[in-house]
Amino acid sequence: VGPSGTRFPSLRDRELIVACPLTRGSMGYQGIPRQDVYDVLADVERRFPVDPDRVYLTGISMGGGGALWLAATRPDVWAGVAAMCPDTMPGSEELAANLWNVPVRLYHGELDTIVPVASTRAWQRRLLDAGVPAAYTEYPAARHNIWDLAYSRGGVLEWLAGLRRNRLPERVGFVTRSY
Repeated sequence: VGPSGTRFPSLRDRELIVACPLTRGSMGYQGIPRQDVYDVLADVERRFPVDPDRVYLTGISMGGGGALWLAATRPDVWAGVAAMCPDTMPGSEELAANLWNVPVRLYHGELDTIVPVASTRAWQRRLLDAGVPAAYTEYPAARHNIWDLAYSRGGVLEWLAGLRRNRLPERVGFVTRSY
C-alpha cells in the first residue's frame, strides 16, 4: 500500500527488502538524519543477506531530495536513485557530477504547488550536463503526489531491481564541501 493508501499492482516475484528510515522533522538528510539512514542500512545488512551491489535509494518530496543528497555524498554505496518531486537541499547542486556512475530517474507532477517542477527539470539538465545517466518523467496535470503514479505505473521498483552498482567504474570524480 502506497503513502496515500493506493494499492500498487503486483510486481514480478523478486526478493526485495524495503527499508524506510524517516528524517527528523525538517532537518533534511544531513548530520544525525543522514546517519539514521546509514544505521538502518547497516541494521538491515546485519539481519538479512543483502547484495551490496543492489542497494538503491528512492524517496518522495524531502525524501527525494534526501535520496539525491545521500547518493551525491556517497555515490560508492548506491546502485541507482529514483527521486519523486525532490525537494533538494541548498548546495546539493554542486555535487551533481558525483553521480557519474549512479543511474538516476526523476519524477515530478506538472502542477505541483509544493515543490516547483522547474527545480526537477533543472536537476535533470544539471545531471545530463555532468554526464550522469538521468531520465526524467513529468506527469501532466498531476500535483505533488506523483509517487502513486510513479511507483504503480512507472515501474520504479522494477527499474531499480535491474540495476547493479559498478564497483570499478572507468571514470570517477568527486566534489565535496568538506573533508
